[in-house]
Amino acid sequence: MAAASVWAVVQLLLLSWPVRTVRWPTVLLAFGVGAYGCGVLSMVLELVVARQLATARGTSLSAVMDEVSWTTAPVVEELIKIAPLLVAGWALRGRMQWGLADFVVLGGAAGAGFGLLEKALMYAESADKAVPLDEGGWQIAKGLIDHPYVPGLGQILGSWFPHRPAPSRSEGRYSPMRRTSSPARWPDWGWACCGAVPSW
Repeated sequence: MAAASVWAVVQLLLLSWPVRTVRWPTVLLAFGVGAYGCGVLSMVLELVVARQLATARGTSLSAVMDEVSWTTAPVVEELIKIAPLLVAGWALRGRMQWGLADFVVLGGAAGAGFGLLEKALMYAESADKAVPLDEGGWQIAKGLIDHPYVPGLGQILGSWFPHRPAPSRSEGRYSPMRRTSSPARWPDWGWACCGAVPSW
């Protein structure tokens, strides 16, 4: 998972090379801020909201976590992920001029770091449940439905922006050969819009 996240950031760096002005250390910093800054802060804020809700209802924390994960978590996560880029764009607007490509690359790096932390924590204890696939990679037997697919190094380095595999109807599991048709990089549109905000 870490290799796939880093490879996606490297691909963003390579594709945006002619038009971006930020250098790779800044992009790596954005990756770290996404993982260790935004990810940790998001978890702490979600836990605070869950504790407040559990106290108000007089129930246990585990009883309200499902509701918080569907209502509060998406809003908190997206606001926390976008906050560092907005602050940096606004605070540095006099000293340096970042273009939209810079904001997309930095936002993609921060999102990749955040996603890596989220998935690493989600599947940290599932390594013993991973089953190697003939096509390469692993499938984690997590529950009855939605078995996550972790691509191998060959699939990661041999593809540009790997999509989330769709379930194979014939096999009843995720197949690395079947791809989804939905756009893989919708969050980058949000980051591009953030690039337009500091110039107002």
